Parts: sequence; C-alpha cells; structure tokens
Amino acid sequence: MKISDIVRKHKNIDIALNSDSDEILKLFEKMRMKTSESFSLFYDRSPDFFSFLSLQSSDYKVMVLRDNDQKIIGVASIVRRDAYVEGEKIKLGYLSDLRIDIPSDKKEALKALVTWKNCFDDVMNNIKTLEDFHCDYLITAIMKGNEKAKNSLVRQEKGAFRYTLYSNYKMVSIIDFLGTSRISKYKVKRATLEEKKEVLEFFSTHQKQRNFGYTKEQLIYQLENWTNFSIENFFLVKKNDELVGIVSTWNPSLSKSIVVDKAPFFIKFMNSLMSLFTKTPKVNEKLKIEYLNHFTWNREAGVSTKEMIRDVLYALRKEQTFKKFDFVSFIDFPELNLSKSVRYAIKDITDLELYEVHLKEKKPLRNDLLPMLELSLV
Repeated sequence: MKISDIVRKHKNIDIALNSDSDEILKLFEKMRMKTSESFSLFYDRSPDFFSFLSLQSSDYKVMVLRDNDQKIIGVASIVRRDAYVEGEKIKLGYLSDLRIDIPSDKKEALKALVTWKNCFDDVMNNIKTLEDFHCDYLITAIMKGNEKAKNSLVRQEKGAFRYTLYSNYKMVSIIDFLGTSRISKYKVKRATLEEKKEVLEFFSTHQKQRNFGYTKEQLIYQLENWTNFSIENFFLVKKNDELVGIVSTWNPSLSKSIVVDKAPFFIKFMNSLMSLFTKTPKVNEKLKIEYLNHFTWNREAGVSTKEMIRDVLYALRKEQTFKKFDFVSFIDFPELNLSKSVRYAIKDITDLELYEVHLKEKKPLRNDLLPMLELSLV
C-alpha cells in the first residue's frame, strides 16, 4: 500500500501538488506561531512552499485537508531521509508544517478535526510498511513555549501514536561576539576544494555515533542542491595537524525566512540600543540568520566542543559575519552546554524540544545517544 492510497481514503484529504504552493503559503501566513501573548512569528516560505522541503531531501510528502469548497485549511509534511540510529542506517521521517485553520462553524470544525486525526492515525499505523514511503522512526521539533501545539499533539492521549520527549535543546542566536584573540589548542581554517574527500569521510565516520545522524550521501546531496553552498563553507578544526572537528556556515533564506511580527517592548528597546553598534533584528522584517551546520567532532580525540565553537565564532568575527547578519545561530543540547562558552556575547536563546513520534504500543528509543538535528532545516 502507498501513502496516497491511505490518505485518499479520508474525505477531503490528498497529497499536495506543486500547484497547491500558493494556497499553502497563504495558510502559513494566516497561521502565525504564537509562543506568548507578547511574542509571535511566522515562517515565510515564498515563493515556493516545496523548495525548503527539497533542501532536506528529495523524498517528501505533503498532506492537505480541504473544506467542502475545496479550499486548503490544513497541511502537514513528512520528509524522509537516511539516518543512523544506534549505529545502524535506517529511514527517518521528520514531521513538520502542521497547520489547521479550524472552521468557525462548530459542526464543520469537529468534522475537520476528526477527519484529520483519523487520517494521521491511519498513516502512523502503516508508516513502517508503506511501499513507497516507509519510515523506521519519526521525529519532530516543537518550540517549548508553543503551548497550542503541545496541547494538541504532545498531551493528547487518544489516537494511535505518542510524542515522547527525546531531548530538550536550544537555539543560541548570537547578535555580536565579544570574544578576543587568545591562545588556543585548535587551528580553525576554511576548507579548500581539495579537502572535500577528507571532510566527507570525517563527517560519515562520526555522524554514526549520533542518533538521527546524517550519512555521507546526504552531505553530497546538500553540496549539490543547497544554493551558495560548497565544501568551502566548512571550517576545519585541527589539533596538531589532525582533523578533529568540522562546522559549516549556510542559511536557507531563499527558501525559508523567519519574520517576527510581535515582540515584547524590552526586546524592541534592546534592539534599538544595539543598532548603534551592530546589525540588529527588527519586527516585521525578515531575519538574516547565518546557521552553523554539520557540527561534528571526534569524541575519541577529547575535543572540547565549547572551545571549538568559541574558536569558530572568533573566526566568524574576523570575517565580519556579525555585521552582515542579524544572528549567527547554532544548536545546543544539554549534554554539550555550548551556550556557556559564549558568555562574552550578546545573544538570544530559544528553548525547543525534540520528540520521537511512535505508535503507543511501541517502546521509544533510549535517549542516551546525542541526537543530530540541523537548525537551518527545522
């Protein structure tokens, strides 16, 4: 059975076509993400909704829910890629883009929600055996302050599947890095085209040690499909001429931008104050964010990830990166605690949560292995 066979059993639900992009974009703009009464944002995916999904993988499905007039009122995406779980290569599905514009009529609202839920249950029950789109594991990310999403997904007890917290994590966004030159045990430099093979092999070897780690083939896919991205986007971190870590810089701004449309007075005041010294984000403008990606290191070499990230940020400061972007952002997990390494920085920290989505009778993964997640693709 194919995923389209399951989806089409449910009235007014289908797999989206490229021609649906404009209508989905309108739904996204309407359904702003509200984390508190004073803060909300939305993801601008124009001009092509599907473009951002294709940056993650060429293998994805988008489900849409229509009302009786065939207007799209709900959307959900699943992106499938190869990944490592406990050292074994598996098919991983990433759930995202869940939006539903609930009709004002109570009867129609209930009907839409029940239809949407039943379809999801059906897909989840069959996800491991689908002919064209089977997934061994499913994950998703939710902003910690997004109570609406957590109430409707994480805390629901009915249905075929459960959301189990795998790890908390943070999006650390640096407005300006104030660190100064210092003696370091690491040498940080940009990679050259001749070092492509070394980067690919290092990435492949050490990603296997993380749950949801990426494969070498996926990095090759990214090098071929990400705009303005090449092996020269990587920083190589070396100790005594041995490669011990890699980090890349890149952003998906041509396919996805974040726009903050409502912010507390204190944040707006601080932004105005800081704008005298550096580039700062503004309400109702697209944020210019440079992401640190592919953060990988050799655990056996005793690498200090805190020193590694600090040295990379210092290299970016020398490249004038903080003057070109509103933020330089990277992911931080409790095990790494990287935010402690940037005490001398003007920064913003957003708390998020990574969940495994699984059938309720299935035991969730052990969460003792550090997960891999790219902030630029969330």
